[in-house]
Amino acid sequence: MDSDSDNVIDSYELDSDNDGCSDSNEAYNNINADGGDDMVYGSGVPSVNANGTVVAAAYPTPADMDTNGTPEFQEAGTVPTITVAPANSHTFVNTNDTFSSTDDGDTYQWQVSTDGGTTFTDISDGPEYSGTTTNTLTIITPEVDKNGYQYRVLIASDTFVCGNTVSFPATLTVGPRTVITNRRITIRVNKN
Repeated sequence: MDSDSDNVIDSYELDSDNDGCSDSNEAYNNINADGGDDMVYGSGVPSVNANGTVVAAAYPTPADMDTNGTPEFQEAGTVPTITVAPANSHTFVNTNDTFSSTDDGDTYQWQVSTDGGTTFTDISDGPEYSGTTTNTLTIITPEVDKNGYQYRVLIASDTFVCGNTVSFPATLTVGPRTVITNRRITIRVNKN
């Protein structure tokens, strides 16, 4: 079989579908299967037997994450595409707020930066956040200390193990509710 129609059969190629992801990584559905050094299973030059089989490798059925009958190493994959990115948001203290992404990804991991976007760390569901592994993150009753925090999402595809898409960061602005009072009229300022 010649998956990428380049006149070289798949068994002689290191990237049969020519998508930039090694057959080792795609067949095992593991970004580290090729050791990251030369697209061949493991690190360094692999030991092989008389049949050319890598001695240190197990040979399970190649990954077919979308269950369409074609192994991922023979089907070109791509990183997910974001069509609507998370946008900056303004909210009041103790009022839930959300960030969301519209995309064609399968798995998600939201991250937060508390230092203006220099470093980002993974977040998980708990008293402060929910939806941290979905396309919509909820910040639960934020306090003013979260003002200026930046959030981004890492999006991966089940069928392409060699990369993910990272959204641009969106900034959360958190402020107190403002009440303006005079003797006769009280005005409350709404979020929008």
